[in-house]
Amino acid sequence: MQVATCVEAQGNVMRLVELFTKKQSRNHEIALWVRKYSSEFYRYAYVRVHNHEEAEDLVQHCFVKAFQAFDSFRYGSNERAWLYTILNNLIRDHLSKLSNRTVNVSLQDSQLLETLTDVKPNPEAQLSRKMDLEELEEALSKLPELFAVPLLLHEVSNLKYEDIAKMLSVPIGTVMSRLHRARKALYEMLPDHSRSDRDGKAPKTTKNTNREGGEKDGLR
Repeated sequence: MQVATCVEAQGNVMRLVELFTKKQSRNHEIALWVRKYSSEFYRYAYVRVHNHEEAEDLVQHCFVKAFQAFDSFRYGSNERAWLYTILNNLIRDHLSKLSNRTVNVSLQDSQLLETLTDVKPNPEAQLSRKMDLEELEEALSKLPELFAVPLLLHEVSNLKYEDIAKMLSVPIGTVMSRLHRARKALYEMLPDHSRSDRDGKAPKTTKNTNREGGEKDGLR
């Protein structure tokens, strides 16, 4: 009887040690992520909500959610993409409450402008480096969230197609299609493009085929 009690006590101690170790590991990991990703996540959140305080709150809430859901995180997987999924869901809910279906964009940061305009030339969309900050901000603000979100995640946050697809729960082909159409729509809204059209120098574009099954999105 005493032996059984001793074994049971040892088992309880081991479980407490395991829980303590697990908690310590979680605290350490979250603290590491906060130091590593806070600035990047704030930049992304601010681009989405166009408000400093709201962006800070969303990033803080993101790490709180990550702490609470830490047990669901699989070691060895992409923690950055996992955190972006949490942050993106929080931003989506936040914008939904505000009944705001378009992306509010502020491009006061010249580095962000450089990131967004650093797109490899292609026959369908070529973002001009000469554009004014206000012109690009206005053009981006007109993009539906359906297309602005993957564009920002890919061009600003440098996430891979696979990660964006998992975050948005869509096929990789859909992500690529939305990025293609977002770039094209953004390019066509830029003043430089309009001026070249009036001068008879409009670039050639390929016929747009909707690979998303007739998705209603407001882009042609």
